[in-house]
Amino acid sequence: RHNAVQISPDDKRLYVTTNGGTLYVLKPDDGIVARKHVAEAIADGWDVRCESGISFYDGSSEQFLVYSLTDIPPNGSNEIVQSRIISVRHPQGSHQWISKSIPGRVSGTPTIGSDGSFVYFTHNTDRDTVGHFTMLFSTNGDVFFTESSSARGIGVGVPYAPLALAHNPSEGNFNQGAGNANDLAIWGYGSSGGDQASEGGIMSFQLPVGFSGMDRTGLGSISLQSTTWSTISKPTLSGDGQSLFFSVSKASLRGWRNKKFSRAASWKRELTKSPKSNQQSLFSSASLSRDEKRLFSASASTSFHAINAETGIVEWSVTTYSDIVNEARVSPDDKFVYTVERGNGKVTSYNTTDGRTLWSADCSDFHGDQFCQYSVEADFSVSSDGCHIYYGDIHGTVTAFSVGYDPQRQQSSTNDTSNAEREGSPGIHATTSGPSSPPSIVPSIRISLQPSGTPTVENSVAPSAKPTVMPTSAHPSPEPSHQPTAKLSTSKSPQRIPTSLSPTELPTIPMTHVPTNFPHLPTSAPSISTSAPSTSPRSNQPSIAKLLPVSSGNNNDGSAGFLSSQEQSSLQKDLYGAPVEVIVVTAIVVAAAFVFVALLTAFIVRLHINHKRKRVARTLEISAETDAEHIWPDDDDD
Repeated sequence: RHNAVQISPDDKRLYVTTNGGTLYVLKPDDGIVARKHVAEAIADGWDVRCESGISFYDGSSEQFLVYSLTDIPPNGSNEIVQSRIISVRHPQGSHQWISKSIPGRVSGTPTIGSDGSFVYFTHNTDRDTVGHFTMLFSTNGDVFFTESSSARGIGVGVPYAPLALAHNPSEGNFNQGAGNANDLAIWGYGSSGGDQASEGGIMSFQLPVGFSGMDRTGLGSISLQSTTWSTISKPTLSGDGQSLFFSVSKASLRGWRNKKFSRAASWKRELTKSPKSNQQSLFSSASLSRDEKRLFSASASTSFHAINAETGIVEWSVTTYSDIVNEARVSPDDKFVYTVERGNGKVTSYNTTDGRTLWSADCSDFHGDQFCQYSVEADFSVSSDGCHIYYGDIHGTVTAFSVGYDPQRQQSSTNDTSNAEREGSPGIHATTSGPSSPPSIVPSIRISLQPSGTPTVENSVAPSAKPTVMPTSAHPSPEPSHQPTAKLSTSKSPQRIPTSLSPTELPTIPMTHVPTNFPHLPTSAPSISTSAPSTSPRSNQPSIAKLLPVSSGNNNDGSAGFLSSQEQSSLQKDLYGAPVEVIVVTAIVVAAAFVFVALLTAFIVRLHINHKRKRVARTLEISAETDAEHIWPDDDDD
């Protein structure tokens, strides 16, 4: 949990944070690892973990992202848990800076401000009993401002939950924020774990009106109100910063709809409670529709709901196979909302208006095991065009599949149909109506969690064009042979890192690519009458393709452990374009039919022979009796 599989805003790179502290930078069109960063422990005996997602800054002159690492001291040590914030250049994937150690454990994901100047986050010390709000300079990772909950008069035992940041709100929606359009940070606090119905509260922070440069005068967070609930999730803010929604204890939601955040909530709504505890908080934040009229939230049990953002009334509810602990995602055209369930990684697309299930697929569709349990807890993402979903499970498998089509790719494939068939593009189909088939796998990778030696950092050249799910050549682009390395800073001051991390104590996490451009399997999934605009997927129903076993050898393009595009194309050609499963099943059926006919024929022949034998034997008996009458006449005849 708390990790993420996040596509960049420009769709050029897929970033994956893992529990072991490794950051993977993947090419989203084929899943090949472009770079890999494994953090080095700050000292002998320390462990490194990552409990963070990814936050992007997509500026006109520079793009970068941040995430956090947690440094855990050895058992029995008097040292405290510490954290570091990492900044990575996009799309190069190289580290920009690494902050000095920060006391405590970062709560959620650090968030970058609207102009890219600051990084905002909350963290907790003293065994998660004292909360802190901190801001770093985004240029070098130095601390700009920090403040503890005790400094604001909040008692011990109420850690800070993750924060949400409204970029350039119309104003702060509370008395002290009137007329202030600077970025607005909001977070909650409450009991550790959010498992109790204890009191909590709402905090906020804004830079003052007219703020410039290094002036810290008068800076401080504001306690908006105390509450009778606690929370473990970041809140959900509307785009203008005027509406606020919290997922809180007792499986409840609270909503402030264009109402001062310092006042009582506009509405509250209880969802299905956890069977283990009635006090359990909702596990994840609610997601707001694009038009901001609906909230989508999982309960603390096995259900998913759409709530009217204005009134708090539940518009529709569905029962799920298992619980959902990550945020739902809404398609760019606002027609579809996606969920990924924890139990078996079941991905489902719902109609946002009425909750109709448009399609669903789980690990059994992708891995061929109907009893599989590929649990998914990390946050997932949808591409900016709404055509692809990316998610990862607890076993280290990252999966991407198509839920629509890119009009430019479709035009390209129309101009060269034979080339599209040769390259293979599962799930990229133009349709005039709704869903027509389940999702289609595009490249998947497997992240091994077993140590394999000294960690390395892999480098690659940034892409020159927007990647697509269709290969651009017969062979994947070769990866560079050199591997630039740089050690993670363990000093007490931040420093710029020219390349990337190359630790020597944590294991490298190898990846295995799985070829996916194989024909689709038929499905009986329902179709809908809605269609998306040209900028969004016209068909939100992907199609499934089975994965073939990976090759054990090395390919000529330098990629080990998977079939090259040429091998895939050759295999398709050898099979005359038919799916491998169809050929195998057909052969088995035909063979079984031949065996059955042969056995049936043999049985009939045997019956016929036995019948003839009985007739011959009876004839011989009658003949013998006739002969005996002639040879031995009765005594009366004498």
